[in-house]
Amino acid sequence: MGRYGVPTDKVAAVVEELQHGTAPGLRVFVDGRDMSEAIARDPKSEPATQPTKGRGSARAKAGEDSELQTAELAHHMLWESFKRSCQVQSYMLDKMTGCAVEMNRRFVAELETMRGNYTKALEKIDGMQFEQRMLEHEAASRHLSNHYVRMAEEDHRAAERRRIDNQSVVEQLARGVLRVIDVVGSDSINGDKN
Repeated sequence: MGRYGVPTDKVAAVVEELQHGTAPGLRVFVDGRDMSEAIARDPKSEPATQPTKGRGSARAKAGEDSELQTAELAHHMLWESFKRSCQVQSYMLDKMTGCAVEMNRRFVAELETMRGNYTKALEKIDGMQFEQRMLEHEAASRHLSNHYVRMAEEDHRAAERRRIDNQSVVEQLARGVLRVIDVVGSDSINGDKN
């Protein structure tokens, strides 16, 4: 059972409350001082004595007050240091969050710019590749048409040669027939004379 952060003006009430529910061996600390013996003694049963005014009691009172003030100062300093460190951390966290958001915004803007440039570059590359394919197709069609022209010329020459060859065969045949006729005719003429 413990009570922490009890204000100074309510310490007496909390101590009295603990006196009613104390168990044997219960230790009570107030500002780091052991108050178990004071709680074990019932202040109601003891006669109320006025502190004697003297140097000893004044020094004890002054010592207790100085210890109390020192403890309160230490608590105040601790809480102030916690508060300031929390404020610094909160400030730095806000700054870091703001910087991260700004960096993310710039990063997204840069990505959008790069995506636009990439799309334009792809379109340009596609256009260049299309032009290159068109030039390749044109060169291939020129080559193919030249090939067909050569084939047609060769066919024409071959047909001409065949026609010439056919004419020469007919001419040779005609010449042969004429020779045969000449020979037969000359033989018949020569044969009548005999």
